[in-house]
Amino acid sequence: MKDQCNIKKIVWALDAFEEEETQLKIISFLKPLINAINAEIEPVFILSMSGIPGTFDRQGILVYLPQAKEKLHGLFGKCDLPRLKPEKIIVQGKSRSIRNDIKTLLDYAHSTGAQVIVTGTHARKGVSRFFMGSFAETLLLTSDIPIIACNPSVHLSNNIRSLLYVTDFSSGSELAFRSVLIFAKQLNSEITLFYQHEGENIEIDSDVLISENGKWSPAEAKLLNKNLLEARRKAADWQNIANQEKVSSAVHFGYGIKNVAEAALEMAQVKKTDMIAIASIKNPAATLFAGSTSRWIVRGATCPVWVLHVSD
Repeated sequence: MKDQCNIKKIVWALDAFEEEETQLKIISFLKPLINAINAEIEPVFILSMSGIPGTFDRQGILVYLPQAKEKLHGLFGKCDLPRLKPEKIIVQGKSRSIRNDIKTLLDYAHSTGAQVIVTGTHARKGVSRFFMGSFAETLLLTSDIPIIACNPSVHLSNNIRSLLYVTDFSSGSELAFRSVLIFAKQLNSEITLFYQHEGENIEIDSDVLISENGKWSPAEAKLLNKNLLEARRKAADWQNIANQEKVSSAVHFGYGIKNVAEAALEMAQVKKTDMIAIASIKNPAATLFAGSTSRWIVRGATCPVWVLHVSD
């Protein structure tokens, strides 16, 4: 999580052959973000065999280099994106592996000190690959740099005034929350903490009894009450942290047996959230937040999703 809270450099992982309408949509998201946090943005395109059908070596890829340069020059000649660095095209001719493309991108992002990578998540027409099904999804699952992802149905507001932070209240999620707080403070945004509790908001009867300190009690009801109370206690503690940072915050608990991603997307719609943030926790025990939840949220969200990678 080092330096994730102080965003000064953003790499935009884009596709030179993507439809211009899609690229301009991401630019409209980046403008207010860059102005608010005073970060620089560098567009980066990985030109490779995995992205160009019918190419089998570096020479085959290089045929498309002039076209890629022309398309990017044309795109950025039409926009007034602030703090924009010259676009970077990196030729990856070692293999057709998307993982090599990702490694090339991440190596470059690390070498330039990028704290965030912005990417789109859908298929383009023409010279084609399914962006979320390959490049973007692999990037989302393997990157150790935070990702801000925008899917095809994203609706962008002029400013990011509301953030929905999806959490399981783990220590890793708390670490990411502190970075999100600083980001929200820069944007003057409100944070809503969202926690999906797989149970009801009441104690329930159970036929299973457990013994503790010589007393028997319903196991399920006891566990439910204990977990729920602990989550509420942490929510209150996190709100106090937000208050100390002078960031407006709210808390919402969902209840019932429901997929976390589905519940979070429903809440984002109700709240008309401008951005969703979630920690992707690299821990075999953290199954809910180890990647699958963030992936499904990115796929279904109608707003940008910020995925912060942490170890718990």
